[in-house]
Amino acid sequence: MTASARNIADLVRASAHRGPKHVALVDVTTTGDQPTANSYTWAEVDAAVDVEARRLARAGVEPGDRVVVRLPTGAAFCVAVFGVLRAGGVLVPAGPGQPTREVQRLVTDSGAKLLVGDGGGADVEVLPAPAVEVGADVEEFAAIGSGEDLAVLGYTSGTSGSPRGAMLSHRALLANVEQCASLRPAPVTAGDRVLLALPLFHVYG
Repeated sequence: MTASARNIADLVRASAHRGPKHVALVDVTTTGDQPTANSYTWAEVDAAVDVEARRLARAGVEPGDRVVVRLPTGAAFCVAVFGVLRAGGVLVPAGPGQPTREVQRLVTDSGAKLLVGDGGGADVEVLPAPAVEVGADVEEFAAIGSGEDLAVLGYTSGTSGSPRGAMLSHRALLANVEQCASLRPAPVTAGDRVLLALPLFHVYG
């Protein structure tokens, strides 16, 4: 599963090649009492990640640059995250409900180059949420960064002091995926659907 993967975003590409028409994400939104579900295949998600990685590169993101993603749980969040990683950036997840002072603290402490999503008034360059539906004719973006390169700078909640950034490399994240994949019986198979009720910006994501 992860043998050929070097960047965590390679897993999206591998899934798109293995099962391009398989559903990767079901994004459910609710307006009033009416839920609406939009499904996206692995091929569609992979293409959207390519588009986002290219957008970030054109915005000046270079390998190792910190990028804050501040979006609610959903397909756009996933595309933004893997776009940052594929572009060689370092993901700094932030909660959409965090007050401006906390977002600014993350931006300042991490040295973030830009923020994707709702800037909330923080002093940083802001890009809107990425497109999820981008069409099929998309040029592939070769992933930048691998191995011991930093992938995620996840901040603690700050319950025992100021939030601190925990550094996670691509190799560490891929090892975690490999550990989960080696469990028998497998907790999740390709035919399963998993309800994500917890916020993806937190450690669960």
